[in-house]
Amino acid sequence: MKTIIFTITTILLLTSCKPECEIAYDFEIPVSVYPVNDTINIDDTLWIELNFDDMIKETSLNKDIYIGGELKKWGQEAIHIYFNKSTDTLLAIGAQGGGSFSFEMINEFGGINIQNAVITSMDFEYNNNNYHLKSGLIPKETGVYFITFGFNNPNNHNHGYEAHINYKENCDEYINTLTINVNEESNGYFNTNSHILSDNSVSLPHNSSITYSFVVK
Repeated sequence: MKTIIFTITTILLLTSCKPECEIAYDFEIPVSVYPVNDTINIDDTLWIELNFDDMIKETSLNKDIYIGGELKKWGQEAIHIYFNKSTDTLLAIGAQGGGSFSFEMINEFGGINIQNAVITSMDFEYNNNNYHLKSGLIPKETGVYFITFGFNNPNNHNHGYEAHINYKENCDEYINTLTINVNEESNGYFNTNSHILSDNSVSLPHNSSITYSFVVK
């Protein structure tokens, strides 16, 4: 009898803990990197700027979704800029050398925070329903550089990065993907100097939309 009661109780507990719904988001946000030149000089300034409101594009549902101030947390925890410096044209971007220490950072709105030679995080300003980040990169070393915008899952959630957007009771929300498109034009072209990327690394096709490449002389 005790075994039966224990089994029933366990089933009830497992059933009550199971989420009633599951929502996976696939977001896109834009970033501008400028001025767009394939070659810059030491002590020039290359600007990285994100400026958009808190209704961001959800591609799987094909509509804009209100995220409120959640992106501030995502930027500090899960949105990264990866700085790589070309060391071998036969290697993929991620296997190249680190490049973040080759630049002096100037943060005007929000900021880019260096974590190590490759990874930096983003600190957005969020005011009046608008996100803004503007940082300048001043190169101090010559070379070929790749700046890749990516989304990581630091919590190792079973599906993706946990999100809290709709706040529905007993609903499991997570981010499946968050794509940061660089210099996207109205015709769908990404002005990222992709020829430098293909000439100096083994790159995947999607890298050309999320990676800005340039030479410092």
